[in-house]
Amino acid sequence: GGRGPSNVKIRDGFAGRPLTEVVLVGGATRMPAVGRILAAVTGVSPRRTVDPDEAVALGAAVQVGILDGPDDGAVTVLTPMQAAILRAVAKDRGLA
Repeated sequence: GGRGPSNVKIRDGFAGRPLTEVVLVGGATRMPAVGRILAAVTGVSPRRTVDPDEAVALGAAVQVGILDGPDDGAVTVLTPMQAAILRAVAKDRGLA
């Protein structure tokens, strides 16, 4: 058990990008042992800052969009970073 080749891959990241953040959302991730194991395997201290209800709602909305097929450009799902930038621009222009 313990450290094996699969752990090295996780530490190296995905698609050539290093893993810099692990976010735990609800369920079994509430158990302290799960956080400790993920920290040991990834080398990153997991965060528990995402509201599980919001994560489920966002996942459901994205899944509906996928099932609904291509959109006409009227609806866009924003990443948290895109939403923060949009809010900042709106606030700067006095729109928010």
